Amino acid sequence: MSQHAVHTILATERPTARARRRQGLLRPSALSSRAARLRLQPKEPRAAILTYTRTLARFMAGLEEAWLFEIERFLSRQDVIDPAALPARTLRELLNRMSLQAIQLLTPEELEALLLSLGHRVDVLSTVEIGRILGAPRLVRTLGSTIGQQVAWRRANVTLIESIHRDLLPQVETILQEGQGLRVEVIRNQILRRFDVTRSRADLIARDQVLKLYGQANRTKQINVGVTEYIWSTSKDERVRETHVDLEGTRHSWTNPPIVSKDGRREHPGGDYQCRCVAIPVLPGE
Repeated sequence: MSQHAVHTILATERPTARARRRQGLLRPSALSSRAARLRLQPKEPRAAILTYTRTLARFMAGLEEAWLFEIERFLSRQDVIDPAALPARTLRELLNRMSLQAIQLLTPEELEALLLSLGHRVDVLSTVEIGRILGAPRLVRTLGSTIGQQVAWRRANVTLIESIHRDLLPQVETILQEGQGLRVEVIRNQILRRFDVTRSRADLIARDQVLKLYGQANRTKQINVGVTEYIWSTSKDERVRETHVDLEGTRHSWTNPPIVSKDGRREHPGGDYQCRCVAIPVLPGE
């Protein structure tokens, strides 16, 4: 679309008085107001984040239950582990069973269905929110989808989720191999602590990945309607990074992301790890 695509769409929408006021708020001068930015801030994809985190939480709970059952059955023959007497083949059979259980708890088909659903929900929310912010609900028909981004996102997430149990498996193996002189209860507690760490990682993956996809969708769709610049808007709470606080209310181009860290890394809103910041579009030509 041309630089004036947004103005053309807004004109054909026959905007209401409320929409015209909203368009006025999208002028850079008006966006210097913190209150205006707060009113125009796109909604967070909380439902998608919640679905993803709950799914991975159920996966981790099932994994912990199944793996501990196998491990305790494996150790039940003796109260003290002696690595010198532990047949490598026996241990390998145990680890192979545990790996197979992880795949059965969240099959490739279930994972693909989950990621397809999440991608669609994020895409729709992004479209609706841009239409709302610009005061042009019919804009949703012009934005198109982000299929290419979603395909790449799904592939990356499959790899991330598979890494959850694949990275945990050798850690459990090490605990078993180094368990000489330790009682079964002690070994079990060590494994539970590793699960706690991995569970936290799974939760962070879910939140980070949904926020990243949402940021990418917002960028693509704003550019598709001719928006070339945006105002950086944070979540305005104590969890916002110091470097992101400094970006609050600043104006940037979609072709030139700002510096978001002390090491000079550049990202658009939502691109940094666990970033909840969003981009408020600036009308072209202003």
